[in-house]
Amino acid sequence: MRAAGNLKYDLWRARPAPGSPVLSLIERLRPEKVWIAASTTAPAEPGDVDEDDAVLSAFAELARRHPRLLLILAPRKPERFPEAARKLAAAGVASLRRSELGPADTLALPGALLLDTIGELSGLFSIADVVFMGGTLARRGGHNILEPALFAKTGGGWPPYGELPGHRR
Repeated sequence: MRAAGNLKYDLWRARPAPGSPVLSLIERLRPEKVWIAASTTAPAEPGDVDEDDAVLSAFAELARRHPRLLLILAPRKPERFPEAARKLAAAGVASLRRSELGPADTLALPGALLLDTIGELSGLFSIADVVFMGGTLARRGGHNILEPALFAKTGGGWPPYGELPGHRR
């Protein structure tokens, strides 16, 4: 047996699929900035951070300075999609769900696209201005920051790369 590499490091620069409804929406909206909050997670234990709440709080502040801001919110687990939609509505954020996105749909900015589908996220990092990678504010360790890093799309929130468990190279 021979080690052939590590999938965490052997990545490719995924691009949005041709004809992507998300790309079409972005072309219609022409946002000033696109912020992806990727793989956001719920609290792991009492007193832990709910990353969707933290993202929405930051979004409210950023939206005042960037009125044409588009947030793409992508919860890590599909069972969190309905809760994320409720939180967007409760916060008064204009939003669309990717699963319901039609070819002529539009969105008032600042606003959010809830990426409630599987398999599209890595292809969208290239269009972001900044990416927050979830799993980093709470006591559970960060998710793979290499995907957005391939496109030099970084943002605050995670510890230095060498401090992430299992990511020393």
